[in-house]
Amino acid sequence: MKNNVYVGIDLGTTNTLVAYKKKENIEILKFMGSGNVLPSVLFLDPETQEIVVGGDAYREGNFAPENRIKSAKTFIGRDKIYELPVKDGKHVTMTPTDVATEVLKSAKSRIIKKLKLTDDDEICAVITVPAAFSGIQKEETKKAAENAGLKCLGVRPEPVAA
Repeated sequence: MKNNVYVGIDLGTTNTLVAYKKKENIEILKFMGSGNVLPSVLFLDPETQEIVVGGDAYREGNFAPENRIKSAKTFIGRDKIYELPVKDGKHVTMTPTDVATEVLKSAKSRIIKKLKLTDDDEICAVITVPAAFSGIQKEETKKAAENAGLKCLGVRPEPVAA
């Protein structure tokens, strides 16, 4: 049987936070090694091309900073392209929307595990964005959520969400 699970996600420039309703209370999702927040950081392993998100990405990036992306949300909806070097002198390119998608995929994975969801369950999310975000930036945020497999119910400016 398909269940709808509703979450609020603060897709932050530095950290991402997820809230969900448990009985009558709002709970904050905990992320392993990072407490209540998921660092909005991506690391691409240059050997395996595996994407790592969160605290591990931040730490791995200390050894290969050219393969770490931080603060990508700042550039979402703009023409920014990241080129991450991989073996054999090649590069993997990513947009800020791609980075946001990977951060949201990581958040979704944790939501599924914590709430013991199945593949049939649908995660419906309201995502907060800065009040100054343009329409294009809001659309790119929605696109990242959908690419991550979330049903985006909408984006709300941070002051309204608070």
